[in-house]
Order: sequence, then structure tokens, then C-alpha cells
Amino acid sequence: MSNHTYGLATKCSTGVETLLLLTDDPDSAVRRAVAINPISNEAVLRKLAGDSASEVRNAVIGHHSAPDDVILGLLSGASLAARCSLAQKPKLSLKVIEALFFDGNENVLSRLGRNEATPNEILSKLGAHSNPEIRAAVACNPVCSIELLMSLSNDPDSKVVGKAASNPSMPSGRLDELARLDGGKFNSIKLFIANNPSAESCTLMWLFDLSSKKSMLLRALCKHQNFPFELKLKVALLNGNPQIVDELRSDISLKSDQFWMDLASSSELFLSSEIAHDGNVCSFGDALINAGMVNVYQIWQSVELAKSIDGNQSISLSNGESVQVNTGAKRLHF
Repeated sequence: MSNHTYGLATKCSTGVETLLLLTDDPDSAVRRAVAINPISNEAVLRKLAGDSASEVRNAVIGHHSAPDDVILGLLSGASLAARCSLAQKPKLSLKVIEALFFDGNENVLSRLGRNEATPNEILSKLGAHSNPEIRAAVACNPVCSIELLMSLSNDPDSKVVGKAASNPSMPSGRLDELARLDGGKFNSIKLFIANNPSAESCTLMWLFDLSSKKSMLLRALCKHQNFPFELKLKVALLNGNPQIVDELRSDISLKSDQFWMDLASSSELFLSSEIAHDGNVCSFGDALINAGMVNVYQIWQSVELAKSIDGNQSISLSNGESVQVNTGAKRLHF
């Protein structure tokens, strides 16, 4: 094989006419490189579809410019790897999808089940497949219909239920129901729910009460966008897992003075309030000092002073700026 010839076959700057000439190269590695080259057009691919080397024909199937009739003509003789790769492509025609469905190979069907290009009619059939791996693939597909997703959330296999619980298209009400179910199968899916962006704060708070000594679940909850910040703060101050604490404090340290001012103004938590988590109990103020959050302590203390007087109060921050505090704002429970 000439390095120069192979280089021409791989470069996107090579003209289509040159690529067409290279389809007759005696080296199959060169012809395969032409079949992979994104510049190769339909004429090049049609010629390579009749190539004597299977690795060249397999490469043709995966090319974005390969027409449906070429793909369908090569599919039955294609390698499993080529068919699996094709089943994962984001843009497939209905004819190709149907051909892959009738292929019957479970590895191909599993990838088809995860593909967002697969229509709901075929997803429904795959969702009823006897192989739980295929049903699980459908359950995690974000375009899976709500009706099918709800059905898969009742699947006898815990992996399928877990994948359904991780799907952001799952209704939040069903996520809450799954979070509150007991038993081995349901306990194993709580982490999936904690990682689902569609889970609401009430569901996350329920899981938080169950997260003691379950570091993976607790970490997932603390990273969730809907997890109440007050609970994140509680974990950051009192949790005994240094990895979790470091992650949270790194995030908390980015909060502005105004953020803490607003939080202190809307919270019913006082510096003297007792807080407990992970077997640790102390006052909120002591927890802030122990964590080195002296600035937050001072802001909270200033807001507490302002709360003793009704109405809007102006207090001074550590940087000398004055900020209005609305002590009549709605309060949140810690």
C-alpha cells in the first residue's frame, strides 16, 4: 500500500473524481478509506457497494450519503458490528429502521430501542420484547411515549424500571410514586430517580430522609437542580463524608453576599437554631463558624438584627456596601 495513495483516500480535501478513481485501487484498505471519507458521494458509494471486500461494503452502510436502496441491498450480508452501528445513527429512514427491526438480532434491536429516530410504533413492539435489555433500552429513550414509559415503569425487571425512572420524559408524579415504594426492586431505582432532572423537590426531600449512609444517593440529590438549597447547606455543614462536603462547599463558596442576604431574610432558621444530620447536632451558628463560613455568619447575624424590627432595613455587608433587606418576605422552613 502506498502511503501517498492511502493519504489521498482519507483526506477530506481530496476531490470526488480522485476518490472515484481510488475505488479501483487493489488495496482494500485504500478502498475502505474511500468508503469512510465524508466527501465520498453517492456515485462513489454505489460503486463500492459491489466491492469484493466485506470490510469495504460494511463501511459503505455507515456512510451518511449512502442511499436507502444501497443500505437495504447490503444489510443482510453486513457484519453485526456494521448493523449495530447503523442502528445507532441519528438519521435513518423508516425503511431502514423497519429492516433493522426485522433483522431480529438482539444487539441490533437494543440499539434501535435507544435511537430517537425510531418511531413510537416500533418502540412499542420493542418495549414488549422478551429480552429485558431491549425493554430497558426503550425505557431510557427520551422520545418514548408517556403511555409506553408508564407501562415500562411497571416492568417485572428492576433494570427496566430503573431505566424508566431515569428517563426525563417520565411524569414527575410517577417518579414520586416510585420513590415511595418499598422493597428490593424499588430500593435499587431510587438513585435513578435522584438523577432524573424531572424529579420535583418534594420527591427529592423524601429521598433525602432515606439517604443516611447512602453516599451515592446523597451526592446525586445534592447535585439536583430541584434539591432545596437549605438541605444542601445542612449537608455541607454536618455530613461526615469529606468528598461530599468538599463538593458542596466548593459550590457554596461561589454564592454572593446578596444570595445569603436573601436566604437569611426568607428563612426561619436562626443562628441559635439546632440542626442535625448524619449523627451530628449543633447550632446553625456554630456549624457556620466550624466550617469557616464567618462571612455568612455575619450576614445572617445582621439579618437577624434587622428582623427584630418590622419593615425594610438597610444593613452593611463586610465589603462596606449597604443592602436593603425585606424582612416581610415570605419565610422558608429549613
